[in-house]
Amino acid sequence: MTIYMQTTKRPVKKAPIGEAEVEYLTAIRLDPTRAGAYTALINMYRRTRQINKAIPLAERLIDMFPDE
Repeated sequence: MTIYMQTTKRPVKKAPIGEAEVEYLTAIRLDPTRAGAYTALINMYRRTRQINKAIPLAERLIDMFPDE
């Protein structure tokens, strides 16, 4: 299974799920305030039925941005 991933100003590229997960986690580690990386990773987990991984990220995102 593959996903489509948007990174900054680069064109959309196709990446295997494992590679995409690493890239999203790296983006979060480098800039933990980047909501888009959390959202993309949560959506990837949701689409791949990894809800147990999506829920803690969603909770963290809500805690970080309660007004959005």
